[in-house]
Amino acid sequence: MDRVASRSDLERPSSHLLGSADVAALGIGNGALIVAMWIRHGGLDQLSSIGGILTAAGQVTALLGTYIALIGLVLMSRSPWLDRSFGLPRLAVWHRWIGFSCVWLLVAHTVLTTVGFAMTTGSDALTEAWALLTTYPYVLMATVGMALLIVVAVLSVRAARRRLTYETWYYIHLYAYLGMALGFAHQLVLGTDFLSDPIAVAYWIALYALTIAAILIFRIGRPIQLFLRHELRVASVVAESPGAVQLRTLQTLDG
Repeated sequence: MDRVASRSDLERPSSHLLGSADVAALGIGNGALIVAMWIRHGGLDQLSSIGGILTAAGQVTALLGTYIALIGLVLMSRSPWLDRSFGLPRLAVWHRWIGFSCVWLLVAHTVLTTVGFAMTTGSDALTEAWALLTTYPYVLMATVGMALLIVVAVLSVRAARRRLTYETWYYIHLYAYLGMALGFAHQLVLGTDFLSDPIAVAYWIALYALTIAAILIFRIGRPIQLFLRHELRVASVVAESPGAVQLRTLQTLDG
């Protein structure tokens, strides 16, 4: 007799896969490697002045903010391994807090870098911000990307989230992908880790590529593969409540 899985079965993490401590160690270790590469590329040499300290802090917050943003995307990639290891509800909570942390780090990067450059050049912060936007390559693009991430974060706050339909919130949430994409060129062209180190460039491209692959395979490819495999067909559309419907499907059986 086939056993029908209950909701608790679906949400219960599998005990034979890696645990939270293992994944945390992997994530922290990778973050430490990122900081170590920044140090290797002369990051600590900037600490001789207040402006240099602020600029250095801006660089580190940018690297770590981008890194944990990629982690947040992977957590919600619907990877079967992650879903079985931790359960989707726990992954969603981690994704939420990682998303807010990412935005705060990237905002800190913007403020610290702008003020640090201004103190180094002797200009005021507004003048320096305008110079960064108009003369540095891809800074305007990255700023637009950060603005998109801020919008997504603000609308994900529970007070704002309750005022939106799920569909509206979901489609706005997709702009986080565009925000990350817009910041990528800025990171490669202006990041101190990338100006003269092809290994660092390859490392970060690999992080982005693995993240994109996880999203394409598990969020897009796998549902399509399962749909085609089981030959699902929409049987009816049932209204559950105002603005919410349920799709009922039929499975075509061979023979």
